[in-house]
Amino acid sequence: MATDNLQIPDISASQNQKEVTANAAHNLLDRAINSNATKAITVSTSFTTTEARENFVIELTGTPGAPRTIDMPDTNNRRLTVVNNTDAVMTIRSSTGLGDGQPVIAVGAAADFHYDGLDFFDITTLGGAGSSGAAPVEDFIFFPVEGHINPTATGGSAVLATVAVAADQPDVTSLDFNQTTAEHVQLRHVFEDIGQIGNVSFQFLWSHAAATSFGLAMNAKGVAVSNDGALGVAFGTARKIVDTGGTTNDHYLTERTGFVQVATPVDSDLVVFDLFRDPVDGADDLDVDARLQGVIMHFWRNQPLDPDWASVSLLAGFDGEDAATDQDDESDNALVATYNANAAVDTAFSRFSRGSAVFDGTGDNVTFPDDVDFAMGSGDFTIEGHARWSAIAQSGTLFGHYNVTGNQRSYVVDWDQTVPELRVLFSTTGTDFFVDIQAPFTPVVGTWYHIALDFDGTTYRLYVNGLVVGTSTTLRTLHDSTSVFSIGGRGDATVLMTGNIDEVRVTKGVARYAGPFVPPTAPFPRA
Repeated sequence: MATDNLQIPDISASQNQKEVTANAAHNLLDRAINSNATKAITVSTSFTTTEARENFVIELTGTPGAPRTIDMPDTNNRRLTVVNNTDAVMTIRSSTGLGDGQPVIAVGAAADFHYDGLDFFDITTLGGAGSSGAAPVEDFIFFPVEGHINPTATGGSAVLATVAVAADQPDVTSLDFNQTTAEHVQLRHVFEDIGQIGNVSFQFLWSHAAATSFGLAMNAKGVAVSNDGALGVAFGTARKIVDTGGTTNDHYLTERTGFVQVATPVDSDLVVFDLFRDPVDGADDLDVDARLQGVIMHFWRNQPLDPDWASVSLLAGFDGEDAATDQDDESDNALVATYNANAAVDTAFSRFSRGSAVFDGTGDNVTFPDDVDFAMGSGDFTIEGHARWSAIAQSGTLFGHYNVTGNQRSYVVDWDQTVPELRVLFSTTGTDFFVDIQAPFTPVVGTWYHIALDFDGTTYRLYVNGLVVGTSTTLRTLHDSTSVFSIGGRGDATVLMTGNIDEVRVTKGVARYAGPFVPPTAPFPRA
């Protein structure tokens, strides 16, 4: 006889070596509660009895290119979490292809459910970064200048004007920005859900009259004003976008700005955005007025604010102009980045928004000055980011506070091409080092991976796409390195990655995951 669900054999009264059956039962229970499995999907398929019975989380991978179905075996009464890291929607079905409330899992999402061999119960859809509920979805609103955007009382643009291009053709209705003086307009909006304010960016619709040079630099910054709150508050950091015109009365649409930070908003706040031209910027050489016709505001729905925002040491999203080297830390620390060698913003590849940092594997890294918030000691922390390899011919560093020069090692996550494996190296003195986590891993060129390391006071965990791939329970008091924090290479520009890295976040004092989680499906909140 055996148990109904996990099929653990019963121990009979007359059985010799009862410990053999007991140990097998312990191992099976451990796997069913804690194990992760990966299943590559190309066509519709089924979970085997062993897969469904002996795993807590199953990650679906691959590029099927179209929605697929996966049938459950009919012999299991089981609770299971399925993570969909394919490129298509997955539907989990009963073995008969029927069953009530079948879990339908969007790309990058997950479903947790109970299955009794025929029907599904207690289905929970999991969104990005371990949160429950609907996954974050990007949305936008178009604001024409007519009635929505107004010149500021001081330093404002010209008033609204309409220019006829020709008879029976679209007019140009615009707010005109002077080519010699910074001029401003403001846009006001109340969001229905404060979570939408987490990541806001803008595109500018503009045109110009006859000109001889054509570069334009537009900027956006924002602030939230609460009910009965003072309007005399400063805007946050401005985000710039550069565009190039060329033809009189042509319609131009910029790329997106970086994410505009709106500090600590609450529900029903009035959010005011200041939009301005900066002719002092070297990239702005348009020698006539820039005619602003409207803006497109992009934002993310179903994205809550970060409850641990105050603990974020670094947030690097790299959402600047292509080849830019001016995208700094977006956390409240506002650390200034240094782009070394050929490291720069690359708008050809981005995990979510409009850019990432690109590294060619020869001297490239992006560094941030040493800060007390990079000193983890023996406390909790989380370090994470998204990585995309463009070549795998050499080992490469993802991120860390680690510099061999001057014996300023502390911690680093890297990929060793010779094995191949992901590694976590720690140092307690700056001179010593310990390779405490080694996880076999061969990245697929051109594929994005979310890679994270956290510590919850007892266990260091390394994750790939939300699944635990390696752990260590050897406790370390990490050296307080005086080196830079580095992305794409170590602080001394060695062990250099070839590829792109995006959305790097360091959180001190918080183990954000402490176990398997659904990887982020949207940019991290900026507040």
